Amino acid sequence: MIEHEAKAQSDTDLQQLIKGILHYKQVHYQLSCLVYRELSLNTIFAKEMLVTYLAKENHLLAQILFNKHTKLELSYREKLCLLQFKGMLNVPHMMPQEFEGLYLSEESVHHFIQTYAELMKKQDAFSLKAVTS
Repeated sequence: MIEHEAKAQSDTDLQQLIKGILHYKQVHYQLSCLVYRELSLNTIFAKEMLVTYLAKENHLLAQILFNKHTKLELSYREKLCLLQFKGMLNVPHMMPQEFEGLYLSEESVHHFIQTYAELMKKQDAFSLKAVTS
């Protein structure tokens, strides 16, 4: 999904991208929690994932958010903004106990995605303004 957006010639609808990512993670909730738990461990699997998948994700998100093509091009503030953005996308699945009971039914999944995506957009708009100022 992120790769598709990065290749698109038009401007990215950030809120739609956020909703798409959150929807995927919610539909595959148990898998998402398992993957993030595994990534928190110091294992060969985690190191391989960090070097391959997450490096690619960082590259693509930097391209989408800041129109930068290498990590070296990112300013310190842009790196912090990227870290914050990814943290907001991942925390519901890295710390599921904090969000327990907020999205148990199909209807509540959609409500959670809508509400959380709107909050992320507000926060990211603030962060991106700070980065570009």
